Amino acid sequence: NALERDHVSFGVSAADTQGRNVRLSAIGVPPGATFIDNGNNTGTFSWLPAEGQAGSYFVTFRGDNGAGNVETTFTVMRIFAAPPVNDDFAAPIDINEFPYTHVQNTTRATSAVDDPFCNGSKKTVWYSFTPPADMRVEFNTFGSDYDTILSVYRGARGALIQEACNDNAGTAR
Repeated sequence: NALERDHVSFGVSAADTQGRNVRLSAIGVPPGATFIDNGNNTGTFSWLPAEGQAGSYFVTFRGDNGAGNVETTFTVMRIFAAPPVNDDFAAPIDINEFPYTHVQNTTRATSAVDDPFCNGSKKTVWYSFTPPADMRVEFNTFGSDYDTILSVYRGARGALIQEACNDNAGTAR
């Protein structure tokens, strides 16, 4: 079992009682994954599941000694959806220029024990913007297909100062 964006890698080995080389192959390898026969009765499976690849994957491994003996085995890999990359305060998405647009699935977003509170917010994703000068900016979640809350903070983790908190209003309170 693994999460999206977590590297999955393992070896597969085979043996022949007569010492013959066993060619290894795999069927059902997920998109983006590789299986390599190392040529020495071992093979290597490697995969970095991308966002959107959550699910169960059935992969069959086949060993063939070239003398009519073929064996198969299989594994089931379960990949779980990962939280967004900007799920934690320590890993915000930096906003460096305007206009800026970002679309993401926040279904798996979580909340840290030290996340600040804004109008009932439970799950958070984080963005970072440091203005180059004193300026007015507008941030919004227009177009979202679920209820959103937008907050602006300054300061360090655990000691954030709330500048704005907005839940479904046209302007920040």
